[in-house]
Amino acid sequence: MQKQIYLHFAEAKYLRRSQRLRISRVQKQIFIAFCRGGVSKTKSKIVKFPFHLSGKSDDSTVRPKNPPGTGPAVCPLLTKRSEEPPVSGNSSSILFPKILPANRLGECALRSLKAYGVDTTRVVRQGDRLGSYVFEVGASQRGNGCVYDRKYSAINMAKRDVFNWDEILKGIDVFYFSGVTPAVSDEMAAACKDALTACRAKGITTVCDVNYRGKMWSPEKSQATMKELLPLVDICIANDEDAPAGLGMTCVSGSLAHGIEERDTYVEMARQICAEYGCKKVASVVRNISCVERSIWMGMLFDAESGEHWFSPAHDVHVLEGVAAGDAFNAGLVHALINDFDPQDAVNYAIAASILKLTIKGDSNLVTAGEIAAVASAADGGTRVAR
Repeated sequence: MQKQIYLHFAEAKYLRRSQRLRISRVQKQIFIAFCRGGVSKTKSKIVKFPFHLSGKSDDSTVRPKNPPGTGPAVCPLLTKRSEEPPVSGNSSSILFPKILPANRLGECALRSLKAYGVDTTRVVRQGDRLGSYVFEVGASQRGNGCVYDRKYSAINMAKRDVFNWDEILKGIDVFYFSGVTPAVSDEMAAACKDALTACRAKGITTVCDVNYRGKMWSPEKSQATMKELLPLVDICIANDEDAPAGLGMTCVSGSLAHGIEERDTYVEMARQICAEYGCKKVASVVRNISCVERSIWMGMLFDAESGEHWFSPAHDVHVLEGVAAGDAFNAGLVHALINDFDPQDAVNYAIAASILKLTIKGDSNLVTAGEIAAVASAADGGTRVAR
């Protein structure tokens, strides 16, 4: 049976371009993904915690001038302002602090990041293994599958003090990380808190995608950890099962089949997150998934100060591959917010980036800011032929 298997070397949260190795004899395609997008702002830098190269970085994509991608959720990102969306590979807009082994796999990962213009000058080189995960593409009613292989990886074995946050955060405007990073180890959870504390002292905006992964940690461990981290987070992104499993909230069912019908519960979830943890904004992807290839997606953004919320239009999507679309949403959202989009335009832009990723294979969302904007504003969903 023909299969597609994705091998993500993630100890970072936004993995970008993937390098492909084809084994025709067994009719498999193996993608080794080393980086998953960053977030950018005009002349500003965003730091994405380098924790996704040890397992799938489950998180974002949008490609600016250089085709940066998105992907894993393990690594944090640092960002400077830029005119292109997060996934843009502009060294002036994205800085990727992470841990990579000092061997040829680590070198390959660095080359992949640099190809998108990502600043890798603050990457730590130590350890022996590059964490990975294997992703098997499903079909129809057979869901996608994923196996993580992060144990004993460089990021899994690292200590919290390997990161010098005073140096890493110089010139940074936004710090982004995914819940996959603290799930990697207790040391990485502590490193996340160290980074957030440093950001708070420096006035750096912090963004967290809860991104609960049941194969990485238990609901109890996730909830206890997030109670420590979220009070230091400005913008929280929580989807589907993130609220019930990752945060212990009961106002959202976590249904993937009827999310849009239950969208008002996401607004209540956002209110509760802001009230309990002090977050300024909460965003969510709300969706109805009928099978692997077909789903309806919309976005939600809530502002704590005004108490207002905004929903994007719903997009009925034929899914080519359901990988990193959440990462793409996050990247689009951060790009929109740091570039002062109004709230409605911001959530429209974020969901447009997300649904475009659903039409692209691999971790990287190889689209431009203009293409995303066209889908966000087009009545026909951007289906006209570009001539």
